[in-house]
Amino acid sequence: MSEASSQWPDARALSRQPRGGTETILLVEPNKALRQKARHTLWCYGYRVLEAASALRALYVWRQQIGRVDLLLTDVVLPDGLTGWELAEVLRAQHPDLKYLYSTSVDLDQLGNDFARRQRHRFVSKPWEPVLLAHIVRRCLDDKGATAE
Repeated sequence: MSEASSQWPDARALSRQPRGGTETILLVEPNKALRQKARHTLWCYGYRVLEAASALRALYVWRQQIGRVDLLLTDVVLPDGLTGWELAEVLRAQHPDLKYLYSTSVDLDQLGNDFARRQRHRFVSKPWEPVLLAHIVRRCLDDKGATAE
C-alpha cells in the first residue's frame, strides 16, 4: 500500500465495515476491468455510479447530469488530451462544491512534487481494494474540507 493510501482511512477505520450512501459518483477510468470493479464496489455500497472511459466522455456525462454529481473519482492519466487534474478543474469551475478523488497506478512522486504535496489526501492508489475504496469514498464525501484547494 502506498504512503498516500495508508494515510486515510487509518487502521482503526478499516477495521469497521464501510458506510455506504446514495450519492452520485462520476467514475472516470480508462481501464474497463478496473472501471467495472469500481462500479460494482460502489454500487454494492448504495452509490449511483456514472461511468466514463475518458475525459471527453466524462464531460458529456457531466453535461447530462449537471448538478447531480457529488463526487468525481478520476484516474490522473486519461486519454483525449485532458488529465484527471484538468478534468476536475473544468468540472469544479462549474460546480465548486464538487468533491473529488484522484487515482492512478503511478507513484504520486512521479507526478511531481507539487501535485503529490497538494493532492496526497485526495488520492487512492490502484488497484483498488474494495473495502479501502469504499472507506475513502465515504470519507471524501463526508469531509467538509475535501473541496478546498
